[in-house]
Amino acid sequence: MDSQNIIKKLNFAISSIEDEIRLELVLPLVVDLISQIIKRNFDNEGAWNGDDSNIDLFSGGSKKWEKLANPQGDEFRKLLSDTGNLYNNIEVGLNGDQIYISSNAPYSAIHQFGFSGNVTISEHERTSKKGKKFKVKQHSKFVSIPARPFIVLSEDDLEEIYELIASFIGSN
Repeated sequence: MDSQNIIKKLNFAISSIEDEIRLELVLPLVVDLISQIIKRNFDNEGAWNGDDSNIDLFSGGSKKWEKLANPQGDEFRKLLSDTGNLYNNIEVGLNGDQIYISSNAPYSAIHQFGFSGNVTISEHERTSKKGKKFKVKQHSKFVSIPARPFIVLSEDDLEEIYELIASFIGSN
């Protein structure tokens, strides 16, 4: 079943919860499940469809993120998990009966959608391998960061959300 049909099933299941109190009970469970799915995307180092020309919430799939081009000894480090700051800044929550997903990390969009272009490197100090400090003047540099979408839901994820809602309707 494709994403659009699953979304229709989800909308129908949610609309069949006529009692607002019951809706208030099920939506936090959906929020928790979406949080778990995003965590799973980080743990698995990607779960998207690989189409970087059209990344949206429903771009989930089985493709892993592109590995670092020049790992420099970091080949065993998990992608996008160096400090945990990106993951820890993702918020999945409720605003009334609407679920939202946001991130306050300033580089979230760059990792979600990718980026290619010139960036300005501020003047800074570096230390050589021999321990000598030297000044690096301000300059620009072309960078290309591949898309590594982490806020995505696959068809399997949507089915999991549907099953949660359907079981809630059947048992409450």
